[in-house]
Amino acid sequence: MDASLRSHRVQACDGEKVTLHCPRNTHIMIETGFYGRVVPESQLCPGRIPGRKGYDATCDVIQAKSRLSELCDKKRKCTVYVDTTTFEDDPCPSTSKYLQMSYKCRPILFDGESFCEGAEMQLECREGRRLAIYSATYGRSARGQAAHCTAPVHFGRECTQDVLPILLTKCHAQPGCSLTVNSETLGSPCPKDVPSYLSILFMCVNEEVFSEDAIKGELESLQKYIKEMQEATTFPTLDDGWEKLSEKHIAIEPKLVAPSLTTTKSEPMFNNDGERSA
Repeated sequence: MDASLRSHRVQACDGEKVTLHCPRNTHIMIETGFYGRVVPESQLCPGRIPGRKGYDATCDVIQAKSRLSELCDKKRKCTVYVDTTTFEDDPCPSTSKYLQMSYKCRPILFDGESFCEGAEMQLECREGRRLAIYSATYGRSARGQAAHCTAPVHFGRECTQDVLPILLTKCHAQPGCSLTVNSETLGSPCPKDVPSYLSILFMCVNEEVFSEDAIKGELESLQKYIKEMQEATTFPTLDDGWEKLSEKHIAIEPKLVAPSLTTTKSEPMFNNDGERSA
């Protein structure tokens, strides 16, 4: 999902400050961070001391990204003062430096919904918001079953499969979507006499969170991810040895889930035409 999020690029000189902010139900995720100098002062962020001769040393603070992550990750708003005190290092004291960084706003709290086999799934966001799909499974779980999708016989074995690629293709970064919950659309992970259901985690977030390519459905990295997931999807082996599970062992799935977050790898730094923040 992270690949579909919009990157916000920020640039500022020594002595300035930048404020990062994300919409409700999202938080900051630092992508890249650079503090130092790799271009001459005459081209970017000249020294602020009048009459001081500029030095064009090349340097950077190695821990710049980790320091930014420490200050701002998992916050909705974060102010960064661009100076050596913030980054706790000054590899070239006689040279004025600058900050270049990028961040994304990552959805953090998702709604859980279940749709019974044969039902029509409909998801809709209000104006200015779009769907962020986090996970989707289809089948029947022994650990937790949708209370309203009852089966004549309960089983103690899993017959579920990951259908996230299907939901990402149809719904992710869209204002709304619908699909019929059945084997023709989602596959057949369970025996014919065991009703399946679709369980999804999703959230409606401000559309500014998504990149233009994601909104258009043209994000190559997301398409590649979906293809890889589809190729890796395997169906469970079905046999006659399904174990019965009594009613008292059936758990109800939670409605709200805050998934664990993973850190994405840094991408190459952008050029000198990034946003200027004060």
